[in-house]
Amino acid sequence: MLVKRLLMMSVRGARIRLSAVAIAEDASIGATVGALSVVGGSGVYSFSITSDPDSKFDISGGNLITDAALDYETATSHQVTIEADNGVDTPLTATFTIIVTDVVEAGDEGTLDFSIDGNPLLGAI
Repeated sequence: MLVKRLLMMSVRGARIRLSAVAIAEDASIGATVGALSVVGGSGVYSFSITSDPDSKFDISGGNLITDAALDYETATSHQVTIEADNGVDTPLTATFTIIVTDVVEAGDEGTLDFSIDGNPLLGAI
């Protein structure tokens, strides 16, 4: 009976883990966001997406991957809800906020003009 109780406590405390929650906006479609795993569970889990309002992600093997282009200027984060099921216990769900990091894009570098009293410093040492 003690063994059964400990196993039930372990399953009750199980949770889904994602190894990373940030990805650069210039990541290619199919790029890995992070590896999915279950901590404190038992058995082999399969993962599925139950909510992805912006349609940006997919699962390949045990990895959360991009399924569409990301753009920091449009959205700095996206939410995705993952379900993990081992076929025996009640499925686990977790919602993750994926952070999109900004990348300097061609043409966004900007220019700096230096002058003293209105006289440009071009060519000056």
